[in-house]
Amino acid sequence: MATAGLRALPIAVSRDASVTIDFWAPTSATNVRAHFCTHAHADHVVGLGRRGWSPARAGGKIFCTEITREVLVRRWPTLGRHARALEVGEPTAIRLTANTTVTVTLIDAGHCPGSAMVLIDGPRGRVLHTGDFRREDFGTRAALPRCVTRAPIDALYLDNTYAHPTCVFPDRGSATAEVIAL
Repeated sequence: MATAGLRALPIAVSRDASVTIDFWAPTSATNVRAHFCTHAHADHVVGLGRRGWSPARAGGKIFCTEITREVLVRRWPTLGRHARALEVGEPTAIRLTANTTVTVTLIDAGHCPGSAMVLIDGPRGRVLHTGDFRREDFGTRAALPRCVTRAPIDALYLDNTYAHPTCVFPDRGSATAEVIAL
């Protein structure tokens, strides 16, 4: 793995194109061609509805799952013409510039309905951005989707709000049982 980081700033996917993932702040980058939203929780859409920010001005469409698109458009109706849903698990070619096409695969993140990890295959390598994820079933390499394991990941962006060792959470089954008991 060549790079690891958190969600922030544009990610260069080629010499002439960058993308953003869960990043809706103004940037000085002039080559942002697409935006990705991993899910519609408040901490992942901060700035999306900000006055003065729009996909058209910021450089491209917003790509996400169908469920996330529905939530975004319900909250910000003007995003309807800019937000495009991608099918989870289906590689999709997205032309960013005349010279750059990337293949994007959304992977079910298991965090909430509509949440997705974003895998980008482009001229500068393979980028995996996890967003918030909770996939107990991804505990081994064999359990990972083929799109992740077929070639090395060159850059991994972890959204690890709760990665500190003091943050210990019950497994999904136990948490469900506790909620039902309440």
